[in-house]
Amino acid sequence: MVSVTLSLTTKAQTVENLTKIHSKSSTYLSPYKVVSLADHVYTFMHFDNKDTLFIDGESQTEFLSPGAGESNHIEFVISKFDLNHKLVNLGSISGTRILCKNIQVHQDKIYVFVNFSVNPSLKYNGAEIWKATQNPNDWEDSWNVMVVLDEDLNLLDVKGIDHYNSGFDGIAFGDGRMYLSGYFTNISDTKETVEVDGYKLSSLTSERNLGTSFMLTYDTQLGKIIHSELFNVYYYGYYTGTQSLLVGLDGCAYQLIMSSGGVFTYQDLDFELAGLWSANVLIKYTLNGKVDKIVNLCKNNVTFISEMHMTTTGDLLLYGECWNGLGYNGVDLVKTHLPYAAVLFSLDGKDLSLKWYDYMASEQKIWVGGIATDKEDNIYIMNSNGIGLLAEDKEGKTLISGNHIYKYNMDGKRLSDFRSQYGKPFFLSTKGVDTLIIMKGVGSIQGSFDSLLNITNNYGNTKEFALFQLILNKTSGFIEIEKNEKDRIYPNPVHKDGLLTISGDHSSVDKAFVISDRMGRTVASGKLDDTAQICLSSYNLNSGIYFIRIGKDDSIPMKMLILE
Repeated sequence: MVSVTLSLTTKAQTVENLTKIHSKSSTYLSPYKVVSLADHVYTFMHFDNKDTLFIDGESQTEFLSPGAGESNHIEFVISKFDLNHKLVNLGSISGTRILCKNIQVHQDKIYVFVNFSVNPSLKYNGAEIWKATQNPNDWEDSWNVMVVLDEDLNLLDVKGIDHYNSGFDGIAFGDGRMYLSGYFTNISDTKETVEVDGYKLSSLTSERNLGTSFMLTYDTQLGKIIHSELFNVYYYGYYTGTQSLLVGLDGCAYQLIMSSGGVFTYQDLDFELAGLWSANVLIKYTLNGKVDKIVNLCKNNVTFISEMHMTTTGDLLLYGECWNGLGYNGVDLVKTHLPYAAVLFSLDGKDLSLKWYDYMASEQKIWVGGIATDKEDNIYIMNSNGIGLLAEDKEGKTLISGNHIYKYNMDGKRLSDFRSQYGKPFFLSTKGVDTLIIMKGVGSIQGSFDSLLNITNNYGNTKEFALFQLILNKTSGFIEIEKNEKDRIYPNPVHKDGLLTISGDHSSVDKAFVISDRMGRTVASGKLDDTAQICLSSYNLNSGIYFIRIGKDDSIPMKMLILE
């Protein structure tokens, strides 16, 4: 029997290096990603610049671009922190209806891919850095531009395509190779042609409003493009583009694409996608940029696989969301118990065959946060299922409501589950084994808080986020999954006035028990009788989360107990 046990240490610090980021009012403020680079931490977020952005209580208005109050004026804010999460520098990419599409980090450079529309001008720290010469035809016309920053957030380069609904969306580097992905769109009934670094690309069709996705391979020693691959995209308005682009141990490139709206075509291969919703395509390229393998991750379902990582052995990790399962070139790969799921799976880097998978399913939409790996190839994912909703894992076991950080080994074995009760998960990075850097929501009501992390909203009626370091093996919220269990408690959850039964491999008679609240205070204690049951009504406990230990020895791990 597998159980969950929890080591409770009241003096343990759950949160370290806490920094609050909030707006003046309940305005649009949305975290996008957290990245560790060298000895610093970088956060990325969207902000609509209608009032004031605060970091650790200090106004950052002077760093943001002029344009507060302008319609659809959005800042994409990049903040650099030291290891104690003290602000070092801040940069802002701004434009109309701006949206970050992808972030890649290579060596000491940060590549930010942003999409913007209506006004063809893009700014960095208030100064214009790129402008299209063509005025937009309508509200949907947009551009995708790559902005390159150094580790001090100085602008190094900007790269775009001066053509309607076109641009770049991913970059990766290998030994002597650079891979650059993007797309462009037909605006007439003749084939469009665009030029990138002196290399001409022609669309695959003459049909208006159809797009062409491309992958360019550069020889970095020769400084020129040596190969291009082109793909037909049914309708540009539903083509999200590259979610992740990386290079494997053998120099081969892997591209994770999100698209929808009908058909994604490569040469004579048509991949039927999920209507006007969303689906993923995974492409592996050879060292010289030629298509090696293509996997369609959709089969009569919807996928939002947004994260792709690589282990030290060259296997791929993919993480995201799916509705009604996950496909693999027309075959069911993952079949969930409930319609919505956060799914983590690993593919062999050589042939893209499935190695293992796990998922957490819910009867309503499940919120998917980040994924990170540490130097020992441990895997960490974040997701959240709503309070009061039915949620199950792959084995059919009921999941407790709230946010979860799951830890896996590289073979797909789930090692632990850290759970916090409130707020939605966002993004995380690793600083070491069991040390995570997290950015997550706190709440929008003053005094609301994350019960296990003890992070409180101090400002009220704001959008507030917390950047902090969490050391899992020092926190009382860390739940270890153990193979060998001496005592099992059931039912769990149990009614606050119900009977709690203790069973195990040996007699529980005359054993002492202690029940503590989340602050570590003893709220009930006694000895088990010959029925090995605890009558909870005797203790007048409120509904909520408690911890129970069976036995007198303080070193015995406590178990989570939920009273309904």
